[in-house]
This record gives sequence, structure tokens and C-alpha cells, in this order.
Amino acid sequence: MQYTENRSMYVVDYEERSSSIREFMNGKDLRNLRKREQNGSVRITNLICLSDSARK
Repeated sequence: MQYTENRSMYVVDYEERSSSIREFMNGKDLRNLRKREQNGSVRITNLICLSDSARK
């Protein structure tokens, strides 16, 4: 899945240590979170694309 840098907005639920976090982020932030997930420091539990201005 490819993420556009600044054109899309996402709502991401993830777990870090004993915390559940909901965060709004752009594609660049999401890519960084995915890297953290691959390293095992977080676990993404839900991902929703709010808008994708690249689609028309």
C-alpha cells in the first residue's frame, strides 16, 4: 500500500506498550509508524483513510 506524503489524512489506532492511541496523521507520518511497527515497538490495530485528494 502506498501512502501519499501530504495529500491524504488517516485515523490510526495503535498500541504502544500498555497504551491505546488514536492519532490523525498524513502519509509521511503513517509510513514512519509502519516502520516502528516492523521493529516491534508498536502494533497498528485500525487504519482509516479520511481523504485522498489524489483521487478525483
